[in-house]
Amino acid sequence: MLTETKDKNYIIKNFKVGPIETNCYAVMDKITKKIAIVDPGYYSQEILNWIYEEKAAVEMVILTHGHFDHILGLDMFSDVLVYINEHDEEMLTDPEKNAGFMINQKDFKKPKNLKTISDGSLINFSKSQFKTIHTPGHTKGSCCFIFNEEYLFSGDTIFKGSIGRSDLYGADPNQIKNSVRKILNLDKNYIILPGHGNTSTIMFEKNNNPYSLT
Repeated sequence: MLTETKDKNYIIKNFKVGPIETNCYAVMDKITKKIAIVDPGYYSQEILNWIYEEKAAVEMVILTHGHFDHILGLDMFSDVLVYINEHDEEMLTDPEKNAGFMINQKDFKKPKNLKTISDGSLINFSKSQFKTIHTPGHTKGSCCFIFNEEYLFSGDTIFKGSIGRSDLYGADPNQIKNSVRKILNLDKNYIILPGHGNTSTIMFEKNNNPYSLT
C-alpha cells in the first residue's frame, strides 16, 4: 500500500514495509529531487523502484527509534547519513535491545555514517528542517520530528487513537504518557504521520485518543 501527500514544495510517500507493516516515509523535494527517508523498516523494492523512476537521490535517513521494524531497511541506503537519538544508538546492533529476537533476526550492522541527535536538534533538509522532539517511553531515545511546520513524524510514540507499547527494552509506561501529553500540547494542529496505522492530527488525538487525558 502506498499513499502520497503533496504540498507546494514536497512530496511525502508512505510505503508500508515488513512483517508488521511499518510506515516508511520518503520526503522528496520536488525541485532538487533530494529525498529524506524516515524509518526504513524493511527492504522494499517498491521504494527503490520509485526513487529510480523519479530520478531522485536519497540524502539522509532519519530514525524515530531503534526497533528492528524501523531499521531493517538501512542497507538500502548504506552510504548516506543516518540520524538517531543518542539513547537509541545502542539498539542498532543488538537484537536483544531492538527486539530483533522476536523474529529471529540476529545480524544487524551499524550504519557507516551515523550522527546522534538529542532533543531540539535541527536536521536541515532542502529549504526546511526536521525539528527533533525527544519523546521517550516506547524506547529511551524515541523521537518525533516536526517537518516544514506542517507534519509530525511520530514513530511509535503516538498512533491514531493509541500509543506505542511500553514493555520492551528501554521502555517506560509513565514516560510515554508524558511524551504523548508533550506532543498533544504542541501549539499547532500538525498532521501526524505515525510509525504504524493511519494518518491523524493533533486535534483529532486531543479529542479522541484515550491516552490524551490519562
